[in-house]
Amino acid sequence: MEAEVGGKKTVEFMGNLDGRKTAVTDLDLDTLVICAAKLQLRDLANMAGVCHQFREAAYADSVWEDQCRIRWPPQSASWGGTFQFCGGRDAFVGRHYASQQFRYHDPVDWTSHLPPSPITHILLDNDSIAVSQGSNISIVSIGCPSQQPEVVRMLRDHNARITCMRLLPREMVPHSCRNGVMGPDNNVLVTSSSDHTIRLWGSGRPRTFRGHNVAVNTLADRLLGRSGSGAVLASGGEDGRVRLWSLNSVGGNRGKSPLVATFHAHSESVKDLIIAGHNDSLLVSTSRSLNPKIRVWDVHANTTASGCVGTMHGPEGIPVKLLCDGSTCFVAGGSKVIAFDLRFMSNVATVAVHEPGIASFARSSTGTVFGTGGYDKTAKLWDMRMCGDAQPEPWVSLGDHVGPVHCLHVDRYKVVSGGQMDRLVRVWDANTASEISVLDTIELDMDILRCGVSAMAVQGPRLLTGTCGDVSGVLRYRDFSNCTNPLDTDEGMSEPRRPSSSKFWESEFDRSSKG
Repeated sequence: MEAEVGGKKTVEFMGNLDGRKTAVTDLDLDTLVICAAKLQLRDLANMAGVCHQFREAAYADSVWEDQCRIRWPPQSASWGGTFQFCGGRDAFVGRHYASQQFRYHDPVDWTSHLPPSPITHILLDNDSIAVSQGSNISIVSIGCPSQQPEVVRMLRDHNARITCMRLLPREMVPHSCRNGVMGPDNNVLVTSSSDHTIRLWGSGRPRTFRGHNVAVNTLADRLLGRSGSGAVLASGGEDGRVRLWSLNSVGGNRGKSPLVATFHAHSESVKDLIIAGHNDSLLVSTSRSLNPKIRVWDVHANTTASGCVGTMHGPEGIPVKLLCDGSTCFVAGGSKVIAFDLRFMSNVATVAVHEPGIASFARSSTGTVFGTGGYDKTAKLWDMRMCGDAQPEPWVSLGDHVGPVHCLHVDRYKVVSGGQMDRLVRVWDANTASEISVLDTIELDMDILRCGVSAMAVQGPRLLTGTCGDVSGVLRYRDFSNCTNPLDTDEGMSEPRRPSSSKFWESEFDRSSKG
């Protein structure tokens, strides 16, 4: 309690009847459990790490029963009653893993038939989906599970094929662009096209960035800079040039060009761009060449001529993808994945060799495992800790694909793979490599149809696929968040390969729990 003594406020602690001060560690277990029941997952994680007594309270069944009710609301069951999942911490973690691994028969499942042309890009953001087909974009709204999704908007401003789509954080773009086509509370869509333009789909008509004289091949994976006033978007063109665009110029200063710099990056066309993980002023680019060069650019350089701060040689073959983890950049191309240290501009190691060639490359946001999809009809998982001087070996190979694996997703729970010659998507346990399920992307039972997966998006317990081939333009959405009918399996829930990853307070678990 507060008391005023001599004109100054002091703090006094309420004591027991015997005069002792009461500390939080003096509270009994029942009181701590009542307090823990009011906390969210991250707060429970912090509480469990304080001491044994706090951990016991944070692990109490009643606390996790409340968390179950919050995470999985009651729903109507197939038998006509109401289903409410409830259990202790082990049950919560078990069901969380099951939903993340698609281990259910009864997800929310709907199919949307878009115009009959191949789906090339899919972005999923909360309750909105952006789908590109040729030069057009469909914005699909996800309603409640009982409602069919609907195309709420068609974007036809581009005049040629869309080459890249990204989502920019709302807080990184000017206020005038935040209420975009993806929804008022969602991220902002930006696209590039072979029509030489980039478009930022904010409120009203899209903001158009003009400056490329050829097709715009790609956009950086995120923005350079840390705020809406200084955020910069990077793009790469067919002419080998990398251009930087200030988003601040789209906020109302119509007379000022958003183009702030042009780097003469490569003699061939730009294949991919990525921002360094340890320094958001460093941009990494690679060229579409059989002998590609990897170049690093400092966007704060005084002149564009001095902007290149490093050049490295990538693996032989057309690059597939760039990924960054801190100061380490992974370059997949040809049949290899090579790791580079951006601090010293040096080759660290060859971390994967997938013959005869790599078609896709993905990495888990946590841990050291990454995957490659190959032209040999397999997906392979690799562990960076197993890389040495000898040629790296995969710790597992996932087969049964009909053709090359063009679509690949890897996270700490699962691996999802598919290809343009196979209508089926396969789901694997990321810890045991056992096959969990095989999911069809269309609803027809005709095996004679040539249909494949041309685009895929995975977000926690949600899966989106888009088709190409004889049955093009089929968008299928599945949500395993609140299912009631688990798959029959003798293996049960798998344990992670690393004991530490089973803790319920890890960041990956917290992020997916919010979804």
